[in-house]
Amino acid sequence: MPRAGGWFIPTGVPREAARYLLHDSADVPRVTGTKAEPHTWIKVSAAPDDVIPHLPAGWERRHSGHLMHRHLDASPLGSLPLGPPTDGYSARLDDNGTGAVKVVIRAADGEVAAKAQAGIAAPIVVFDRVETFPAHQRRGLGRAAMTLLTAHVAPAASAGILVATDEGRALYETLGWITASPVTVIEYVP
Repeated sequence: MPRAGGWFIPTGVPREAARYLLHDSADVPRVTGTKAEPHTWIKVSAAPDDVIPHLPAGWERRHSGHLMHRHLDASPLGSLPLGPPTDGYSARLDDNGTGAVKVVIRAADGEVAAKAQAGIAAPIVVFDRVETFPAHQRRGLGRAAMTLLTAHVAPAASAGILVATDEGRALYETLGWITASPVTVIEYVP
């Protein structure tokens, strides 16, 4: 929902009560200057030097990232395979019909190896919580999760956005994503 010059998402997951997505550093005081629940996060499209020096007590920098975007189309990733590329893994896509879509890739023993989710707010899809767990990295599972998710949501939207880590940015660039700006991530920890 729109709030504080950006978007507010009441996530309610462990260690994240809520999340703000803000356009630039000028919007940050609209959140940090008000009462916030512990573990409220802000992702702002700005470099750390534009955000960190102005934070009040209780707000801490967590990491930096990259705001990325990509045009989506009916064949989102060309000839890339639409499934886990490594033997011994299986993928499941869940679409609950409310605009929330998840992909989970499991190892043969049932352990979650990789996952990704997206929220559709046509004409935009926000990709989030893309993760490959350490024991399963370097096997193409992050690429497989993003490929499956992108292929599924592409008919519902024309563009995707996400915030990438430095490591994730390298993968997303190979999938046609373009960096738009730096992102600074902060958390309220009173």
